Amino acid sequence: NGTDGHMLALAAVGSGIAVGVASEAWAGWTVFVRIPKTGSTSMARLFEAVLPAKSDCPQTVLSCESEAAAGPRCADRGEVFGPNGSCGSLPAPRTVARSPPHMTMTDVTALLGRNVAVLTVVREPRARVVSEFEFARVWAKYERDRLVQAWDWNYWVALCGELTLENWLRCPSAQPGVLSRQTRMLSTDEPRLASARRTLQRARWFGVLERIADAMPWLQAALRLPDLPAFPFAHAAVRIVVRNTTSADVPPDLRPLINRTQADDIRLYAFASRLLDARLAALRGT
Repeated sequence: NGTDGHMLALAAVGSGIAVGVASEAWAGWTVFVRIPKTGSTSMARLFEAVLPAKSDCPQTVLSCESEAAAGPRCADRGEVFGPNGSCGSLPAPRTVARSPPHMTMTDVTALLGRNVAVLTVVREPRARVVSEFEFARVWAKYERDRLVQAWDWNYWVALCGELTLENWLRCPSAQPGVLSRQTRMLSTDEPRLASARRTLQRARWFGVLERIADAMPWLQAALRLPDLPAFPFAHAAVRIVVRNTTSADVPPDLRPLINRTQADDIRLYAFASRLLDARLAALRGT
């Protein structure tokens, strides 16, 4: 059935991309891998509107931001997802999607194994990394120039200098936010780019932020929903303090540096765009 997004046969297309999504073997957990600055807050609001709260593992129990699942802040998560845990005992269909923390695929597989249904969104890498810097720059106002901390990285002004885009891109302690974050968060093995591509190939659904409307029919089919709210939702807090950046906002003199730091993400984004085209063609039956 061309509209049943959960069960398409694997096939090869001319670009070498595998077409199709996983089967009902994924029914255990559906997880939104929420990559910072990819429109993920708007997507989480959409999932809040369409996914049942009674089956969702809330962020209040998952207080971990893109850290290894074995890290000190995540040590009790295995118990949370155990058979008698607050999330492990949820009724099906179980999700971590309505308001998830920024967990990596490494976090997800450590907690739930590899047999999970992944939902995610990717964004043009140059725009995404500049947007993450803009977000951090706003937070710096509240840190008195001592330490900027966002998600899974720190920026030590004493070591890296005044918080500028170039200094942030070069700052060693900020590299988790700088170096091809999307590839890192979507991978579980080395080489990371190949692993992240496999994650997208196996995903129940993914979107490309710049083409998010194109991906909505696939999401509707994948989640078997009669309809979907419009995207994007208003994101007032971020819209006020952090403007919507695009690749055109990248300063010309920093483009070579940004291209180097985003090398894997640039390749992953191109792959995701081609794969999305293949998914939508399969959904239409063309």
